[in-house]
Amino acid sequence: ASEMPEVPRGLRMLGYGNRKFKMPMAISNSPLATSFEKSWPDTWPYKDEDFARRDENDADFFETAKLGPGLDKDASAALKFFHA
Repeated sequence: ASEMPEVPRGLRMLGYGNRKFKMPMAISNSPLATSFEKSWPDTWPYKDEDFARRDENDADFFETAKLGPGLDKDASAALKFFHA
């Protein structure tokens, strides 16, 4: 069987209160990780209507409780690793 190529990992970021923190398992060359290197606009570029739902009537959706995992097993394992 062929092996998967090694993925570069590790990322340092600014968090709440401009505190630096490490994310050792983050894939450092992923599109999400590289998005933090970009320069963002000084003002919020969106209007409230940009976030409006297509169907504002979703009361039926919340009538029945739905139970199920919120994370897949890989995401759950990563969280357990970080919080161990």
